[in-house]
Amino acid sequence: MDYSTKSCKELIAICKEIGIKGYSGKPKNYLTSLILSTKKEAVKKTDSIKYIDLFSGLGAFHTAFNTSSKFVCVMACDNDEGVRDIYEANYNLKPRGDIREINADLLPDFDILCAGFPCQTFSIAGKGMGFDD
Repeated sequence: MDYSTKSCKELIAICKEIGIKGYSGKPKNYLTSLILSTKKEAVKKTDSIKYIDLFSGLGAFHTAFNTSSKFVCVMACDNDEGVRDIYEANYNLKPRGDIREINADLLPDFDILCAGFPCQTFSIAGKGMGFDD
């Protein structure tokens, strides 16, 4: 979930929902850090392998990793809004948008970094020029 798009009111509601205390009167960036650190600790407590799905497209890596319950996708990103909507519908995780706008300091802890191949150069979605693109 991209907390940077949430209002203070929404972030406070999330804090209440997951049992965080000490959020009253805090600024948005502090609330975001509180939520992310709490979620990181919750993921650390499991024996899961955490991965990030960059340039996720429709979720080929997510589908592959879903064959085992040991893997947990802690963040995804894709530039295409329509693709992000489909990804969210399929995996119940809304990918973040443009990677250039993601603050690397706020990335969740992860063990594996997955990054999709630029399929547009090989498909009819792009120029189809392959390695000459």
